[in-house]
Amino acid sequence: MKKITIYALLTLIGLVANAQVTEIHTFSGVSSCVWPGPYDVQKCYHFQADNVYYMYNWDFSLYKSITVTPPEGYKVNSFSYPSKRYVNNDDKLELFVTFGKETYPSDNRNSYYKMWLINEDGTVIKDFGSAGALSANVYYSYNNETRINITKGMYNDGNTLNYSTLVYRCEGPGVVSAPSVNQANTTLGKAYPNPSRSTVTLPYNLTTGQVSEMHIYNSNGQLMKSIPIGPHFNEVMVDVSSFPSGLYIYECEGRTSKFVVN
Repeated sequence: MKKITIYALLTLIGLVANAQVTEIHTFSGVSSCVWPGPYDVQKCYHFQADNVYYMYNWDFSLYKSITVTPPEGYKVNSFSYPSKRYVNNDDKLELFVTFGKETYPSDNRNSYYKMWLINEDGTVIKDFGSAGALSANVYYSYNNETRINITKGMYNDGNTLNYSTLVYRCEGPGVVSAPSVNQANTTLGKAYPNPSRSTVTLPYNLTTGQVSEMHIYNSNGQLMKSIPIGPHFNEVMVDVSSFPSGLYIYECEGRTSKFVVN
């Protein structure tokens, strides 16, 4: 009698099934981001093509498209954080758009990136200005107040980016209030091993109950990675094996430190 392997036997009685991954839709062109469920606009896929932001329902029917005209000399880099909760004065969708210079500004690198908060008509709600590096984080508090953290990196001495985090409060109708510099008691420890070629550990200390994000930038101010962090741990290990050799800056709540990938 032929021997029956355990795998074959389990397959015969239906306990082992072949996993299937099935293509269900194809978008034309290049999609820079596709994911479900942005904040309070549920069951949508969305992606960027040129200067248009397309949002799709779960069944791939078009939900909305938003066209933005970049400032002169800029092109759209990314759209992010779609919501209807920022200024809360109408039913229009609002989102962040980040621009980059069409040509790298060797004379003023602090003008390389620009960021706006716009609504679905393309109306600019808030111009957050220019910087050598820019990123946004959005938080909803328990009393429904929306706060925006804008992290700016500015070249003040040679090739070094100096970071600060500006905290904005969103208030209706149609108001994003003046910023204050985030003064949270966040500290960063020294990265180790440094330099590294595989993984690097980034120590940090947050205040009790605080949650935030660790941002890693290359020496040109390009955001390489964002990592959610919380108060239950005091360090995060990052795989940098795919990073090109060079100097990197890690930032959290306006505090910065450096490590080298060799």
